[in-house]
Amino acid sequence: MGLMTPSARLALQDFVRLAGETSCTLYFEGFWKNGTSSWDGALAARFPGLQVWKGVRELKEKLSGMAGAVAECSTFLASRSTSLARRAISTLCQTCENVLVTDLTWPAYARMIRREAMRWGRRITFIRLRQAILYGDATPDAIAYRVISSLVRAKCDGAFFPEVSHDGIRLPIPDLCSAVREKSPAAKIVVDGAQAFAHIPINQSIATSDCYILGCHKWLGAHLPLGVAFCAPSANGAAFWSALEKTNDPLLDFVYRLETANENRFGETVNLTPLLTCRSALADAGVVEDDLAARLKNASLLCELLGREWKAILPNKAFRSGVVLASAIDGKLGADALRSGFASRGVMLTAYNGGIIRLSMPKIPFDTSTLELLANAFRAGKAVFQSSRTNEMRLLPAAVV
Repeated sequence: MGLMTPSARLALQDFVRLAGETSCTLYFEGFWKNGTSSWDGALAARFPGLQVWKGVRELKEKLSGMAGAVAECSTFLASRSTSLARRAISTLCQTCENVLVTDLTWPAYARMIRREAMRWGRRITFIRLRQAILYGDATPDAIAYRVISSLVRAKCDGAFFPEVSHDGIRLPIPDLCSAVREKSPAAKIVVDGAQAFAHIPINQSIATSDCYILGCHKWLGAHLPLGVAFCAPSANGAAFWSALEKTNDPLLDFVYRLETANENRFGETVNLTPLLTCRSALADAGVVEDDLAARLKNASLLCELLGREWKAILPNKAFRSGVVLASAIDGKLGADALRSGFASRGVMLTAYNGGIIRLSMPKIPFDTSTLELLANAFRAGKAVFQSSRTNEMRLLPAAVV
């Protein structure tokens, strides 16, 4: 989860006060439908952190605006992006004979695809890209050629791509989608944008895919999980729209009933606070292109201070994102030891067995003190990491989250 933005924190705090100090329930319809404009001025003034909330419809408009989705796209909100991904994957496997999948797919989604393909008696064409991108100096053209060659050879009529993989590899999704369309015009394409939203520009990816799924708790900084899906205004997109509308998700049902005044879909008690933190985080969002440039600059500065014990894993610039991968020269370090060792020095990161670490770059430029903190963490000897049993809950100034 990413750092919660200031406005998201304030909104959550004020909503907790609202729930504890007033008699309204979680289903206070006027507030969820129209925002604080449905309140009297005195009540709105008591909870300033909630004044950014203008209702569900306005939230969808803001999400579409930041993502760069055209107005004709259908937008879905769910309590978990997994709920939407599961339905989209089921639709992909139900309607396609052969689905192209890469080894950059999030493992949980890869398992879903295998299960659904088996359920519907479909084939999967699996291609490996990670090794060539991270260690083989592959170019975007070479990767596109490998993907399209596999698609044509296997006669795939469906594809599932991550825009940015969980380890930070950025695929050229608009180019890949356009090439797929050229070779297989009727092919259905689903894109996982969980690591892309508020991280890189995604407007062209939404425009060239049929179903684009993302979450708001990572790079946007809403912290609380909220799933979002955009379906294209096309025949393929309509197939996903029809399926996602039937997703078994309590938040999706609540939003549907709120927008349509349709009480025939009986829901259940649902946590609505992710709607508030998402809208508030959107208010804090900057220009994605500018933020990405700042993240990439931070990544370059970080790579310069890794020292002799670490080596940055740097693919072709086209594949880079605001994520830095580095490997220990001695690859015997375990994930727990690495994570604890860095945490004891104020650096929060993801670690993998084999001495691999993943760091997400902030959009705020590194200052001198942060660079010094990072340099000291990377200069720590191997013995420190091997013996570290630090309590990771210590409140240290985290340089990277």
